Amino acid sequence: MHVQALTFIERAVGDGVPTGGALRNLASHYYLRGKYEQVESLCQRALSIYERLLDPENVRTASVLHLLAQLYEAQGRYQEAQSFYQRAIAMKKRVFGPEHPDTKAVLKDYAAFTEKRRS
Repeated sequence: MHVQALTFIERAVGDGVPTGGALRNLASHYYLRGKYEQVESLCQRALSIYERLLDPENVRTASVLHLLAQLYEAQGRYQEAQSFYQRAIAMKKRVFGPEHPDTKAVLKDYAAFTEKRRS
């Protein structure tokens, strides 16, 4: 269903913001099912669209950065994961502030990531 939605949106708007959202949603769907091989390319496409079309400090961009951080963590690509976590945290703090639930969610994931790395 997500793939069909992506195809429909791509036909309707091309590489617009809605396509970025559909790409991110499909990437999240695959990530939650452990199908990591598809996640990175979908996220990179979404990130490219968002960085090209939206303000550099955008919640959608931060959301993709967070998903990439989680993916890289799951794949054992820890340096990349850390970099993407830090970018997502910084962006969400600037967009939402430090007390917003979205910011706190990334901070919680990053804290768990760093704790696992210490063990």
